[in-house]
Amino acid sequence: MDIVDIFSITLAFFAMVSDLRTYKIPNRICLTGVLSGLVLNFVLHGCNGLKMSLTGIVYPVLMLYLFFLIRVIGAGDIKLLAGIGAFVSKRIIYIIFVAFVLASFYSIICITCKVVRRFLSKSKKRYTFSRMHLSVPIFISCAVCFVCRLTGA
Repeated sequence: MDIVDIFSITLAFFAMVSDLRTYKIPNRICLTGVLSGLVLNFVLHGCNGLKMSLTGIVYPVLMLYLFFLIRVIGAGDIKLLAGIGAFVSKRIIYIIFVAFVLASFYSIICITCKVVRRFLSKSKKRYTFSRMHLSVPIFISCAVCFVCRLTGA
């Protein structure tokens, strides 16, 4: 069991709880993750660990900035992924991929349910699509990646 995985899952859990309560991921949670990841990897791996953490911080920002500009993803989600990336380095790419796959399935299920409900109901009411907590798929993807590392999958 790797300590950086435990820290990253813990960070994702606290961010998810905050996001579910307030629709916000506080900067203090993200900043704590970034700083803790930098320090922990520096202590464990020296300057190479610092470079690994910085790589994990930069990847989510570069990969997701366009999504932020077109309002698909919030800034808090990117900052959370940067905080997790500070712990897990390049593995953040897998976490982002799994989180987006999970979010896509969830969105498809929600849209399908709303369309079916509209056709089954007699009213011509239009359904609006609600905001999604991306922190939930991020937390689940951290857990999935952690389990895959444990099992060697």
